[in-house]
Amino acid sequence: MKILLTTLNSKFIHTNLAIRYLKSYTKDLVDADIREYTINNDLDYILKDIYKNDYDVILFSTYIWNVLDIVKLCENIKKVKPNTIIGLGGPEVTYDSENAMEKYPFVDYILCGEGELVFRDLVMYLQGNKNIEDVEGKVYRNNGEIVVNRPKELLQNLDEIPSPYENLDPKEYENRIVYYETSRGCPFNCTFCSTSIFWERKCRLKEQRVLVEEISEFQRTYSYEYYS
Repeated sequence: MKILLTTLNSKFIHTNLAIRYLKSYTKDLVDADIREYTINNDLDYILKDIYKNDYDVILFSTYIWNVLDIVKLCENIKKVKPNTIIGLGGPEVTYDSENAMEKYPFVDYILCGEGELVFRDLVMYLQGNKNIEDVEGKVYRNNGEIVVNRPKELLQNLDEIPSPYENLDPKEYENRIVYYETSRGCPFNCTFCSTSIFWERKCRLKEQRVLVEEISEFQRTYSYEYYS
């Protein structure tokens, strides 16, 4: 099974940490590919690039700046390769997942909330090692009906996620930003922000020892000097 984790970043200098976490958290199950594009790329170029690699499963990370382009890509992928399994994840589909499935009949799955555990369960289901009803946090279709599984609990220990930057290739990040996560969530409930919905107003921190080890490894191995 050939899986692609992808997104459309807002600029070339940006990189997507979310899909890298999904890859690292399932590396014992599958060697998923990562491909990144930007909203400035021509959609036909992106479609051709994805199509020529003949993926069985494609998962897009969606945000406010890319969701409209992504759904166009999904629709066209289904036209040229109907058997491709297409999934969406990220904040732009989590908060209104059932409605999104109704609007986008060419999407097979929506992964709601925090992605690592949900994606891992989805991979196990696709490999025949889990029942679809047991994949918490997933929205899917069953004989034309939209089914919303119960939500997946948040990952309690962020240190369980393997670093997505093991064996990092500096050329991949040349003139680009390397994003590093020290915590997740926010305890506040600002009306203009979806964070409270996505993270359930909870805040979790990485262990200090892990932070020091990983950042020291960045500096020692790749000579990174600026952190913000």
